[in-house]
Amino acid sequence: MAGDVNRRMLATIPVLAILLAGCGLSTRTHPEDPTAHLSVHTLQELCDFPKQFFSARYNATSLKVGLGATKPMTDKIDGGNGCDYRNPEGKYLGYISLFEGATDSKTHYPASRVVTVDGVAVSEVVEPLDSFKDPATSRPSYKLTARIDGWEGELEFAGGDEQGTQAAAPVLVNMIRTLKGA
Repeated sequence: MAGDVNRRMLATIPVLAILLAGCGLSTRTHPEDPTAHLSVHTLQELCDFPKQFFSARYNATSLKVGLGATKPMTDKIDGGNGCDYRNPEGKYLGYISLFEGATDSKTHYPASRVVTVDGVAVSEVVEPLDSFKDPATSRPSYKLTARIDGWEGELEFAGGDEQGTQAAAPVLVNMIRTLKGA
């Protein structure tokens, strides 16, 4: 019985792959060469890129870094990857992500403003506070998004403010330029 279920589940995988490909959900922009736009950089490099920003912003000498996918840190950056950052006590500080072939921003809120860093437009979104947070004593998270050569990067930081945006926007732009694929 369990063998039948496993065989049926395995049989559906190719069907799902065909359906998803037919829907245009592939992250590759050049199907004739699926590796044409993959980055040569590793997930470790992605996770390490904003560490100085998070350490300085939150005065954290040691960060807990989590990878959004269940992949080894030695894997190359591909269609979509992200890392989150926490202080030693486990408090969420933010995340960074890099996506190849992104066409629509994943942000559900309109940009508060756009800043320009080295000719690249960086959208800033001020996330609404959770209902359990006191607006008088809490600051919202800020999410910055930028696109360069078909790669979209996001950097979110908790307790956002203008100084955070001014420090984070160049980190985001440099991260995309450095880690994107060809």
